[in-house]
Amino acid sequence: MPVETRHSLFLQASPLLIWFNRSTNQSIATCIVDVIMLHLYNYHIATFRLRSTTVVISLLQYRRSSATSLQSPLHHFTTSPLHHFTTSPHHHMDNGMLMLAIIIGFWLFLFVLLNFVLRLTAWISGWQSLSAQYATPRLTTVDYSYLSGMVGWISYNNILQVGISPAGLYLAMPKFFSFGHAPLLVPWAQVKYISTVNVLWQSRLNLQVAGKTILLSGKCADKMRLYLNC
Repeated sequence: MPVETRHSLFLQASPLLIWFNRSTNQSIATCIVDVIMLHLYNYHIATFRLRSTTVVISLLQYRRSSATSLQSPLHHFTTSPLHHFTTSPHHHMDNGMLMLAIIIGFWLFLFVLLNFVLRLTAWISGWQSLSAQYATPRLTTVDYSYLSGMVGWISYNNILQVGISPAGLYLAMPKFFSFGHAPLLVPWAQVKYISTVNVLWQSRLNLQVAGKTILLSGKCADKMRLYLNC
């Protein structure tokens, strides 16, 4: 192959060597250039022309670029802003913090919603107005837990705590669901027995307290008979 033709081919291939160096193994590419420079020196040292000088300059520029932080187009592609965003540890940290914030926000939303619904329920049922007269400290033990009943127009299914003692009729909600529902202790003198009714084939004691209707499960009728004529 003529000398000028080989020089021209090398000039065309030298950018590929630079890319090869930055994208694969620098030492291998450098060895290739060293071999080419030695080849040129051995066979054309006596007849260097302008093109030969250009080839050497290209080789020297390549060797210089091997010691710099130049990056190939492929490297720029793989470290694009989107690639950096999706693989950066900070991005994964931000995702984790975002998920944690969403979970905490979700539970806070449920807590606020539950608080609002229970307070609205207490206002509609009349429990809130009864607590203004009969509020009492919470008892540690009760006679019946998770009873069903009604206060006003609101049904409390399997959630009421009922205590029956000489002091009066104790009504409460579980602590977690007590928003707007302060424990009540109604003296027996303020409790009026109306009748026993059946609701969905279950007996309910129909009581009247301060003008509010209270229906309690018939399970507590036996104890209540000690204080009421029912």
